[in-house]
Amino acid sequence: MTPSTSFHSGELAVQKRAGETEVARRNGRALSNRIPNAALPFLSQQPMVVVGSVSRDSSVWASVLMGCPGFLQSEDGCSLYVDISEPRSATD
Repeated sequence: MTPSTSFHSGELAVQKRAGETEVARRNGRALSNRIPNAALPFLSQQPMVVVGSVSRDSSVWASVLMGCPGFLQSEDGCSLYVDISEPRSATD
């Protein structure tokens, strides 16, 4: 990421190729390292979350985690607690 943007060079290249540079610039202003207080109740009502991870061989993965509403919580707006003690599947 550059100091003037929330996006790294690969993201910027894809945005430019898609012709969405200005939209991404506008939307990028909403990116933050905090969960807005107004979003916390919404977050706790969700039955799923998509998470990203990087494997040891640097492969990037996106995974869907599902649970009963309330399985996602944030007490401080900086961290997210994901209760996977009772996972659900897409057919539940």
